[in-house]
Amino acid sequence: MKQPTAYLPLEKFHIIPINGLSPDEIKASVSDVSRDREKIKHLTLLNACAKALGVKEGFAGYKSEYASKLKPFMEKHQLMTHADLVSPRHDGHYSSIFRLNYQDISERLFFSQKPIPKKLFTGYNFHYENHFDDGVMLYGDSFGLEGIGLSLSKKVKLANKHPLEEIAIPYQFCKSRYLIDIIIGSENTTLIQPGFNVIGDQLVYPRQTDNPELCLYNRTPEDIDTENEFFNLFVKRIDEIGQGWVDIIPYNENLVFLRSEKGEYSFVFRNQRDKEFTHNSEFEPYLKRSEVPRFNDDYHFNRWYYFEHKGFKHKLLHEAEAEFYAKGGNVRTYPGLDTVLKNYIYDEYKKTLKPLASEKVFEGFQRFELSEGKVLMVSDLISIEGFKEFMYANSEYLGRRIGLDNLNTVNNETDESLPVALTGYDVLKYIDWFNTRHGIETRLLSLEEYNAITPFAPLYDNYEVIREFYSSEAASYCVFTDKAGNATRKPPYMEEDKFQSLKMQFHNPKFKFKNQLRFMDSHFFAEWLRDFSCVRSKSLTSIGSDNIFRLKPPLSSTGRWKYIKIGFRLCYELEA
Repeated sequence: MKQPTAYLPLEKFHIIPINGLSPDEIKASVSDVSRDREKIKHLTLLNACAKALGVKEGFAGYKSEYASKLKPFMEKHQLMTHADLVSPRHDGHYSSIFRLNYQDISERLFFSQKPIPKKLFTGYNFHYENHFDDGVMLYGDSFGLEGIGLSLSKKVKLANKHPLEEIAIPYQFCKSRYLIDIIIGSENTTLIQPGFNVIGDQLVYPRQTDNPELCLYNRTPEDIDTENEFFNLFVKRIDEIGQGWVDIIPYNENLVFLRSEKGEYSFVFRNQRDKEFTHNSEFEPYLKRSEVPRFNDDYHFNRWYYFEHKGFKHKLLHEAEAEFYAKGGNVRTYPGLDTVLKNYIYDEYKKTLKPLASEKVFEGFQRFELSEGKVLMVSDLISIEGFKEFMYANSEYLGRRIGLDNLNTVNNETDESLPVALTGYDVLKYIDWFNTRHGIETRLLSLEEYNAITPFAPLYDNYEVIREFYSSEAASYCVFTDKAGNATRKPPYMEEDKFQSLKMQFHNPKFKFKNQLRFMDSHFFAEWLRDFSCVRSKSLTSIGSDNIFRLKPPLSSTGRWKYIKIGFRLCYELEA
């Protein structure tokens, strides 16, 4: 099997697929280039390929060097057959969990600031099923081994004491396993998989350290020591068995070959990507890319990270995760890996952004002075009446929001000063319209900002208080009414069209005020936040469960499916 396509990103958002190194293969790559908005000449693309592969004299120089240097170099080092030397070749459970990728290998070699090793364990021809099995899961207690239920540290001691003791097993494909292999298999996904990476030295030779880098977090020093000892059992075995290793042969500062013992080869180059970046917005087909407000810069961040950021990305992700937990983060507050990464390198990314702060004091916005000198201007909740002005001006958008929650039935209120309930798509389009109309860059509040301005105190895990919201008739909640006039707080299951036809209205709507702004005094009203999670107004909890985990509801929903309404308010930073 041939090596998968590698991708070369260029500055103007073009992407060149690289499938081979001969001049003809480079020409074919340029013919298949993924083009964005900027036009680019054919020769410019050819020269970019040559430069990426370490040849400064352009494509003409590359053709000459290929014939006089690169091809003889490949012959000298017996690089005969282009093949995939990273993907496991033997089917089985481990082929899906023990897997490196070419981009990580490339970045380890070119951006880690470490010497290039001589060998790398990719496991491409390693037959895991002949060695490692989860003895506990497959064979139960049939071994009669005391080590089956032992602690991790005792497993390590047992494996080191009797590593090659053969254990008879009732398995049709083999009659015995080494004890060390059974113990390694017992932790294959919990410890071996997190260590199967090129961030540390555990899969390379020579090793600069015997401490593997495991992608595990929030651990004690004692846990780390024991887990490292355990992973080194795996390192010991792959060293002893000797399969799955490839030689690393540098050609120049930008191009490195991987070679098998049979003359098969792969290659990696500087700034390589494994996948092609997709420019399609996650908000399509409801929103065009140009309609997504600047504050929602996930697309822009991802594009910058793909095309402009150069570095060891897997290591960066690992460091970002570690920092999140080191600063007190936990599963409940985990915002997702993309957000964790973005927060970790935001200062670097921010240098590429135009400031969103404004000098304008806009009518209807109230001033809040937050920590670190930040001044935030915040609007009242956008009302049904206020949203109608948007509807009249955006009939074309309303015509393409097919499949989203019905705005007429969810906002069927006699009092149109009540907060409007919208989907995430509607909110983004409204903000785009508002900003264009008024020449200002408003956005949604972050969770931290919302907690700083709300008049309510967080309830956290006070389940008894939250249960009162569900049982009290005095509480403010939502009522569903069918065409016959039957009303209920929680409709029974029904077809989606029928559910969308139910009128959804506030019962006993109440507000608290802060700085002349309204905050809905209800556990059954939430506000959209900057990361498109949302927070219940009165209890400051998630809409998914009664805690502060940042659940992101579907962007297509107004909250109807959770028997709540989700509204929003605008804000912007006041320039100092």
